[in-house]
Amino acid sequence: MKNRKKLGKDHYHYSFTRLSRRINRNEDWATELCDPDLPRVPASKSYINTFLFNQFPDLPVWKSFSKFQAWMGTQPTLPANVKVARDAAMWTRRNRSRLKRNLIQEILLNPNSPSAKAAIQAFRDSIPIVRVPRLSKPYPPPGHWVIESEEIKNIWKNHLQNGKQPDKRVPRRPMAMVNFSKLQENLTASRSADFVDDETGEPILLIARELCAKESLKEDGGCLVLTGWSAGSRSRPQFDFARNFLRKQTEDQKKSIRYQAASVFALFWNLVRALGPVGAVQDMENFLEESGIYRMDTGALYEDCKGAYTIEADGVPMRFADAHMAPPSGVMARNYCRVVHREKQPHRYAFSWTTYRAPPVIRNLRGKATKVQQGGHFYLASHGIRVESSSNYLAVWDPNLEEGSSNPKWARNRNVAETSGVFKKFLEEKISEEELSKACRGEEDDAVVYTLGDDE
Repeated sequence: MKNRKKLGKDHYHYSFTRLSRRINRNEDWATELCDPDLPRVPASKSYINTFLFNQFPDLPVWKSFSKFQAWMGTQPTLPANVKVARDAAMWTRRNRSRLKRNLIQEILLNPNSPSAKAAIQAFRDSIPIVRVPRLSKPYPPPGHWVIESEEIKNIWKNHLQNGKQPDKRVPRRPMAMVNFSKLQENLTASRSADFVDDETGEPILLIARELCAKESLKEDGGCLVLTGWSAGSRSRPQFDFARNFLRKQTEDQKKSIRYQAASVFALFWNLVRALGPVGAVQDMENFLEESGIYRMDTGALYEDCKGAYTIEADGVPMRFADAHMAPPSGVMARNYCRVVHREKQPHRYAFSWTTYRAPPVIRNLRGKATKVQQGGHFYLASHGIRVESSSNYLAVWDPNLEEGSSNPKWARNRNVAETSGVFKKFLEEKISEEELSKACRGEEDDAVVYTLGDDE
């Protein structure tokens, strides 16, 4: 056994000595070693990682690279180019750590620190509570497209009445021009509010402006792009990571894009955990824990990324490990709208983050500056509430109530996390795989939507 261990150590020392010599002789190899993210670069795209993979085929590249790093630290001397490259990577890692600490403090991702606790409490205290009675009839009316101006109506009319339908089984919906005098609340883009039902006192809608304090983290419909876990298409139901690429991509490219998408949702979920309403967050966490449903964990893509995500701030990538990963699937939307409707889901609240909203357009009408209606605003029709959209705002609401969004005129972005409730039944063994397949084909109406994203 001792001889085997000695042989193993000798093999590592011999291989790493050869590798360091190659790095010292080859400028491209030395440049690679300067990259602090090299352990996560696929072997097919790296000279150093290809060498490590060939030398230690039974080890993941990141693990053999970790051993190489440890070996370099034990050597009394290193070849000049190796030492320079190693030190450059170490400096970059230390600089990232400093920037990461500053970022965590700035956007309050450390909710247990005294300063963050005070800032979070001040953020919550700044949001006024508004009591609103429930309408006897929802307004705008259910099943209608919400239109806010004649100009927007003319843009959409032909498409909604005659355009190609994504699903011909769904009847065409009529348009409803908003009568603003029938609304009980019209929340402007500069205001936050915590709406509660006047009779029950139950929270129904929270709007919190300026969710993320870091400007460079906010993304600049339309369209919906499903990411994370998916039930598959109706014709080919399959529970797997969403397959929705318009152009042919390599497997490495697909993994990279999915990792980036999962990271966006992880950041959002951690912001919600820090700044969102405690009851709504706990409701979602309880559902995830009790159901055992999968989270959008990047560990499904890369072995060394379980419970980890990466975001970029000021051009610097920062990795967060042992993180709270987002609920299992999501939708990133741009210029997306939907008729007034209700959702059925096994948890109480939905979450949405509007990261970007085009600035308002001001026109001079008869010598008076007038803001042009652009649409794309959120409505909680059950209580006659309109929420004017803005960049960087959080919405938390009860999707069992009638809600929708007005047809937009131009750009705004949104991320939406969407999961089918039949997954929960399948995990609990209440339905068979065949019944799950039928549900995925649209033979059962039991959709679940919780929103983690840009604008509704």
